[in-house]
Amino acid sequence: MKQEVYANRALDFNTLKPREFEEVVYHYFKDQIKNGLYEGIYDDAELSSGVAEKGADVMLFLKGKIKGVVQCKKLATNIGVTTVLSEIVKLLSYHILERQLSNNDDSQLIYDIDDFTYYFVVSKDFTQGAKTYLSGFNTQWKEPGVKPIFNKLVKQKTFAELDKKRAYEELLLLLNEISVATLNGVDLDPIVRLNNAIINRYFYRAELTPSKESQEVTKLDPTQTFDLKEANKKIELISNDITRVKSHFGKIKDSTIEREEVQDIFNWILSKLKENESNIAVVAGNAGMGKTVIMSAVYDKLKEGNIPVVSFKADRMTFSTFKELNEEYSLEVDFEYLFNEFIGARERGVILIDQIDALSQALSSDLKPLRFYDNLIQRFKNHPKVKIVISTRIYDLNYDPIIANYKGKKTFKIGPLDVATVKEVLVLHNIKPKKKFSDSFIKLLTVPLHLEVFLGVYKEGLDVNEIRNLQDLYSELWRQKVLRKSNMITSRKPSDFIFAVAEKMYEKQVISIDSLLFEDEYDKEIIYLKSTGIINQGNKVEFFHQSFFDYAYARNFLKSEKDLVKNLLNRHQGLYVRSKVKQVLNYKRNVDFEDYINDVESLLKHSDIRFHIKLLVMQQLAFQEEPTIEEQDIVEQFIFIDQDLCSAFASLIMGSGWQYFFIDRNIFTKSIEEDDNTYRRQILQCFKPLAIQDNQLYLLQYYNNLKDSTTKDELILDYLWHVQNVKERLAIDMVEQVLKEKTTLGKSIGFIECWSIV
Repeated sequence: MKQEVYANRALDFNTLKPREFEEVVYHYFKDQIKNGLYEGIYDDAELSSGVAEKGADVMLFLKGKIKGVVQCKKLATNIGVTTVLSEIVKLLSYHILERQLSNNDDSQLIYDIDDFTYYFVVSKDFTQGAKTYLSGFNTQWKEPGVKPIFNKLVKQKTFAELDKKRAYEELLLLLNEISVATLNGVDLDPIVRLNNAIINRYFYRAELTPSKESQEVTKLDPTQTFDLKEANKKIELISNDITRVKSHFGKIKDSTIEREEVQDIFNWILSKLKENESNIAVVAGNAGMGKTVIMSAVYDKLKEGNIPVVSFKADRMTFSTFKELNEEYSLEVDFEYLFNEFIGARERGVILIDQIDALSQALSSDLKPLRFYDNLIQRFKNHPKVKIVISTRIYDLNYDPIIANYKGKKTFKIGPLDVATVKEVLVLHNIKPKKKFSDSFIKLLTVPLHLEVFLGVYKEGLDVNEIRNLQDLYSELWRQKVLRKSNMITSRKPSDFIFAVAEKMYEKQVISIDSLLFEDEYDKEIIYLKSTGIINQGNKVEFFHQSFFDYAYARNFLKSEKDLVKNLLNRHQGLYVRSKVKQVLNYKRNVDFEDYINDVESLLKHSDIRFHIKLLVMQQLAFQEEPTIEEQDIVEQFIFIDQDLCSAFASLIMGSGWQYFFIDRNIFTKSIEEDDNTYRRQILQCFKPLAIQDNQLYLLQYYNNLKDSTTKDELILDYLWHVQNVKERLAIDMVEQVLKEKTTLGKSIGFIECWSIV
């Protein structure tokens, strides 16, 4: 049975079969080679077939010559010294045997011992003794331990023709020369986790067919007559949460904004799918862009058009199984059967799943609800009558192993409001944008969440010059709604309750908590905060927006403990702490930027900070649309001088502002012009996403000003490969020049075909 993947728990490689573990390790090395980690060391990896029994499960090559082998051990217990030494002796003995029989200096296992590494990879870990032993293997091994292992091994028939005395002498010499490296489950985890295909194949399996429990529900009464009216009631009950979404700004209902994305989504739903087009669409946007309001408006539009629709609010409806869904809504048949019958003879039906990112592995340690929705999508995937629309943050669409599977589907990217719309809403609320409302402040309010919070805190005399970001808005909200005294509150403070809720949410890795946990101590605080809108109405305690939970948790963390790095070093750095790191860094970036920069530097530089945390920090940096000078300095001065960090950063999805960083600072200019292959893979990875950003002319001018080189030509052709509609004349001229000069191209046929279409 495949292991369920939890972002805040380590992958358990011992759930795999031995051969599966070898395959995962093979893909680990393939990915690292592809990402440039072993640039100039290895260029290929092969999964062994005929030499695995000789101590080599994976073979590593450079230009066709074997430069390393990988021995994989899948054991539930930690590996000790004897096992390690036995495997190394076995590999070297087979190497010696082949050399004697062929009378050659090399073998299919080792080409040159001085340029060779033996990797010992284990599913769990090594004993402490084995770690010490392997850290200085060439000086730690002892001959008395080698002799019995060798004598036992060479009794096998395979070694019948071996000159054992000469072989043993050579073995002792090789033990002094062989380079040994180790990897354990902790080392594998962060890299393997990034490969969605591997996660889905070996650790996660979508439930494509109804489970046994759901089939039993369907069979409760297979002969009963399907009641369409009753089905409609059930579907509307399931969809109830989306109908209660506030669609207007502030307190004026006439301030509802018609978002053009609603009509775009509606048109896609009504349209006929193209050949091989998926029936799944994604509504993607950054936090606060109004994805839920748009999904609610789509729902209303579908209802008005009498189109069968069901909506799931994933942040509130957290089911682990279909049985739970059936029981929650008293469904007498399985939901899949229910919705198919509900559509009936009508042309189409629609499933909306809002805020699936609320269940992402960046926020929740329980993967089951996310699996539930993924299974739901899989059940209706390719359904001839059903369209599926899910909404998610862009960050999770890029980085969550499950949600990222929907990247590449039809995507509706939700952007900010236009300035004219913001000013209209302000005027409706009797707030006339004065000269003191700077262009940058109005731009801040183009994010719908920011505008909504501002309307809730605005009063005459409010100094808007002190409001530069969402954290500043939340701080003003905190002063007005949380810190102010209320007749409803007696002995306790609203802030105490908010901090207690945020801490419990972090502890449980959820974004809603049963109110019964707090009613005895905080009944008045709950009533008061619901009246302010900070907490939503309902039986569960949940903040009005997920970002306010992040704000509250980070505020409390800094109130009680300011040193993030020290906090991490003093506890187990499991995946559980990732949400803390993300929340605190986001908070500090806006309220204490200097401390934020110090934290980022320390997390990246400290040798005792685990790689998965460093990767998260780099993801946060890369995701910034407008990286600051200080953030750019960190990338240039700390990340790009470390090849491992450089490779990881280059593979990330970057905000548009990083285009100017690579160009203005000439990060790779010298390497491109001199065809320096040291960072070739990183160069291609970094510039590839820049080709599809808005300011393409800036990128093209940079390419045009480069000195001629093979790498430059490859970048130009990669531009053509990734841009669907080439409009810039400069691009056309450069591509034609390259095609004219080059007689042999790696992708020549594809490029020529594409170019002919252009």
